[in-house]
Amino acid sequence: MSRVIVRIGERQGALSAWLEKAVGASPQARQPQQLGLTAGTLVAPATAAEARAYGDRVRAALSQHAEIAPLLNGIFQAGGGRSATLYFEIEAQAAEELRWECLADPAGSFVAVTGACHIARIAEETSSQEAGVRPFAPPLRLAGFLSALGERAAAEWTALTAAVRAEAAAGVAIVADVYIGEPALLALAQAECEAAAGTGDRSVRALPLPADAMTIEQQLQRQPPHILHFFCHGSAAMGASFLTLATLAEHTLVDNGIAAEASIVIPIDELIRWAGLRQTWLVTLNCCQGAAPSEQLYSMAYRLVSQGGVAAAIGMHEPVTAAEASRFCRAVYPPLLAALRPATNGAAQPPLVTLELASAMAPARRALSAMYPGAKANGRWTLPVLYTQDRLLEVYRLPVASAAPLAPAAPVAPVSPAQQQPAQAVSVAPAAGQQMLDMADRVRTVAGWLRALPPDAPDELRERGLDLLDLAPPIPAEIRPDRLGQFGQVVAEAELVEAPT
Repeated sequence: MSRVIVRIGERQGALSAWLEKAVGASPQARQPQQLGLTAGTLVAPATAAEARAYGDRVRAALSQHAEIAPLLNGIFQAGGGRSATLYFEIEAQAAEELRWECLADPAGSFVAVTGACHIARIAEETSSQEAGVRPFAPPLRLAGFLSALGERAAAEWTALTAAVRAEAAAGVAIVADVYIGEPALLALAQAECEAAAGTGDRSVRALPLPADAMTIEQQLQRQPPHILHFFCHGSAAMGASFLTLATLAEHTLVDNGIAAEASIVIPIDELIRWAGLRQTWLVTLNCCQGAAPSEQLYSMAYRLVSQGGVAAAIGMHEPVTAAEASRFCRAVYPPLLAALRPATNGAAQPPLVTLELASAMAPARRALSAMYPGAKANGRWTLPVLYTQDRLLEVYRLPVASAAPLAPAAPVAPVSPAQQQPAQAVSVAPAAGQQMLDMADRVRTVAGWLRALPPDAPDELRERGLDLLDLAPPIPAEIRPDRLGQFGQVVAEAELVEAPT
């Protein structure tokens, strides 16, 4: 599968596109071409005819670029499972509002629905927050928060937990903690989990929704999830965007006909700073405006990736119904979890794997499209938007049996200036040169990852990264970074290895 990146930015006050990355691209590929598109000229489609016209307009605008046009034609003509992945790297906020996922081929087929082309977006300005290689030790952890006041989450619970239990039945070590705000659903879900435990399936736990945002943050910091799922509402006011969840008490009031408002409010400005999300692979914002820009702010999904260090995030262009949310959830997680299996299922896989998540979106779009067939095909399938970092998700599977837990770090006595020694390069013989170069790369990767973590990141998270240094061949103590990713006086990072001559 080929990977094509088209960058969308503003040049001379107009949205423009150029080719950022593609196999065989020429130097002219980076020349911007104005698209003639604005949010005002492309109104969200409400009918099948409007969706088709929207998709044709996107194709025509992109095809004005001399280097992008032949790539699109190649994508449209490809067959036999040779799907490409087309990423739109969003540089301009105005480009967020457009539904690039609506791209149609000349025959009128929407490639993101048919799977002829997987479409995702790249959040600009992610370099300072990229976490690099993410260490992984089973189990795969999923945390779900289901509490949208006024909406029933039963179908969402069923869809999410069915995917988790199917993965567990396939032999994947996976654990899902699902926090529920509706009292009646919580009771039913806990009874269901108890019955499943009787058969040996303990992959899902149903838990009461915490009473406030601080407790949610603390829980995620204690057990950082690989996948974080929200079924909630989103809102924007006073120049800020929020996720809102309702407590058990607030759901009880509403169920008894008493007016209430959701009291758990999580501003996106706080969410992107939560330490428990720094190494998260995917955040899904379902049933909210998670991908829609508002009041000159980039979308929540965009910011989780660009500023929060999350590898990927899914949000919605506009609020979806509970039925659409559960249909999306039911359709997206089976292929998504399958895409993660090279990292999550078995030590026979290479320890370092690169994962692409965009392919999981096509089945979900088809499921949403099937809700509005024929003349009712109004383009609602374009609402889920996947944002990723510029680099694909890289996961290093830590060996479970061989990796011994590290002892707590011993206090280090201060070194006086007289005791300090100048940094020395580690010299190696030519026969061992490549191995030492590989070890040096591993040290740099781990050190960079540790430095990217916030200062209050839990020790368990840092130990996962340091465990990489114990893999064969183990890294000598004198060239190891500390838990903050810093190097001591024995060796400097730039002088980790002296290449053999």
